Amino acid sequence: MKHYSCEYCGTVFDPVKRGVCPHCGGALSADAAARIQREQTESQERLDRMKEDIVRRHERETRNGQYDMPRQLSNASRSPFRTGIPRRPQKACPPALKLGIVVVGVLMACLCLWRLRVMLNGNAAEESAAESGTVLPPEETQFGGLGDGLRWGDFEVTAVAIRDYDAKGYETMNLSQGFQIVAVELQVRNISSTKVKMENVWGLALDENGNNLVTNQHAPNDTERPNSLFTGWLSPGSIQVGRVFYEIPTDAAVLELHFGAGIVFSIPLS
Repeated sequence: MKHYSCEYCGTVFDPVKRGVCPHCGGALSADAAARIQREQTESQERLDRMKEDIVRRHERETRNGQYDMPRQLSNASRSPFRTGIPRRPQKACPPALKLGIVVVGVLMACLCLWRLRVMLNGNAAEESAAESGTVLPPEETQFGGLGDGLRWGDFEVTAVAIRDYDAKGYETMNLSQGFQIVAVELQVRNISSTKVKMENVWGLALDENGNNLVTNQHAPNDTERPNSLFTGWLSPGSIQVGRVFYEIPTDAAVLELHFGAGIVFSIPLS
């Protein structure tokens, strides 16, 4: 869970980093707190299983690296199944070969230990970042405005324009006083060579002084729903164009639109 919408004022924030709403101080709901706890528990369980698998694989590879030459039975000459044909004497394993086998086994053990240490150190860094609430983005965050094409990760995203929203009567009646519905059209292209999942998109309205305002994602009506941004998987090189909808105060000066954790569009509303 990267973001959470406050059930009291609607402000969107990071529940792991802040714990309470930065706008009104409201606490997390019981469902959100339980979901966060469940995700952290599942992450720890996956890490424990990974560590156990690494240790087992290391023990198996080390055990397979130990080699011992077979020995001839002491009573082989008295076997009742001998045919009288002289047996060819078995050659003893040369000392150089034995030494080579030992060296190879030692090198394999050292390699496994090194890989184990690197992986455990990387997992420890991720755990520390998760406990401190620090987000480690894959790339530096990109900022832009309307018409800008920003690249981050597997995506190239362009904020095309603010579009008129065809509001129905019931939407106007249910809309809080002093609020409006805005529709922002985005173009998203998969610039990678693999199939990728569309990132989450969320918005935050700001006043002229840069203060956060109440922002709610709007569920479009039947007429506007076909224009919504695609949320599934994108094939390599494919392009999707669609809109995202928000309920924001009529006196908002800027809509800050976030795509995943690496792209931020600052869109003037006047």
